[in-house]
Amino acid sequence: TEGKGVYNLLSQLNVARGVSLTIVGRHDMSPTYARDCFRLAQRLEGAIDITFIETLSPTALAELYVRHHVFVSASRFETFGMALQDAFLLGLPILSLDVGEVRRFVQEGKNGFVLPTVRSIATHLDAIGKDALMLRTLVGHARRLRPTVRATWRQLAEAFTETTRAPRV
Repeated sequence: TEGKGVYNLLSQLNVARGVSLTIVGRHDMSPTYARDCFRLAQRLEGAIDITFIETLSPTALAELYVRHHVFVSASRFETFGMALQDAFLLGLPILSLDVGEVRRFVQEGKNGFVLPTVRSIATHLDAIGKDALMLRTLVGHARRLRPTVRATWRQLAEAFTETTRAPRV
């Protein structure tokens, strides 16, 4: 959907020449918007390698994440940001707008960057694509900063319920 910022990101990628981008999401939620994104991606062919993928199972999505170097979110709105959390848990550096709970996952300059504009995301993506040392450093930090203890869904639900429960007096 438009709120995920895919079109805005694609329109700024002229500064990030030579990157490969995989965009995952349902195309049927907003067909006109998806068509506009596909058309813009076609105009970028040759400069940027863009692949669109429909929804995936959680396992296939995790496998896709680990085949990539950086997670990018141009979303203008997130509540919690499950995709951001997944990227964090899998040790991917994150480039994102300052939305939702992204600052819970990103330590600025270590495992990613929280940025003010989509243009700055594209500029950072370009810099990372051109600087192998910067990429290796970000990936190394992201892998070291990911949690080593995994919680079950039940444990996460209980922790969430506990934090939202009204204080007892």
